[in-house]
Amino acid sequence: MNFEVLTTGGEPDKVSASARCTVGDLRSAPRLALPVCLTFASECNQMGAEAKSLRRPMDHSPALSRERTRARDARYRATHPDRVRAKNAKYRAANSERVRACQRKFRATHPDSARTASAKYRATHPELVREIAAKYRAEHPDRLRLYTAAYKARHPERRRASLARYRAANPEKVRAWKNASAARNPETVLAKGARRRARKKDATGSGVSRIEWRNLLRGSLGLCAYCFKRKKLSMDHIVPLARGGEHDVANIAAVCVSCNGSKGVQPLLVWLARRRGELVEVT
Repeated sequence: MNFEVLTTGGEPDKVSASARCTVGDLRSAPRLALPVCLTFASECNQMGAEAKSLRRPMDHSPALSRERTRARDARYRATHPDRVRAKNAKYRAANSERVRACQRKFRATHPDSARTASAKYRATHPELVREIAAKYRAEHPDRLRLYTAAYKARHPERRRASLARYRAANPEKVRAWKNASAARNPETVLAKGARRRARKKDATGSGVSRIEWRNLLRGSLGLCAYCFKRKKLSMDHIVPLARGGEHDVANIAAVCVSCNGSKGVQPLLVWLARRRGELVEVT
């Protein structure tokens, strides 16, 4: 933009306003013509209007401020991951109760998001998750036992489906675990087998727990209830299930394997009489 300034000699000079032109520059020019000033002011207003139209409008809404803050935090975390981890660890150590309360509140408010985040963390940090779980099991066995029992009671179908998936994916591990468990707890295996047979025959009764069977074994002193010999004992239904006997501790006897197999489904008194030769077969 050019404007004319009248000098003392009467000849106009061309003054360039391509740089910055201030009011002081205009005042310093001798005998500035009024039309020239008006032209300059008009062009300045036009330039200001164009600059204002090109200026990006500022949005100060809370939502946009939150988005900008999140974007800035994300950039910082991506640029300084070690520094962020150290700061978070320090805060968790100093405010453990507050952090746990916030986590519980988040899980209660956003259960789906919490499950997704937990699954993602377990997938990306399997070794660390196993180490933390092992440490927790070693430090809180009673609390874990109560939690497992409550979970089984609340979600039986989910628990069975989870076990079925694990057995299908790890058959060798399951077989080794069963063999080791059977060697450590033979009475548990017997109780489970008897319960399964009773369920197949639709037998009535309150069942025989592992603790009840163990107490019965201790009370027998290792002797068979039928032959009174010290042998490996098994569970026998005094009134056989095939004859309507109940699967109940009152109908259970700890007997040796040979006596149990010999008795079979016969009534107890009939089998004892035949064994002693006191019962004559009638043909």
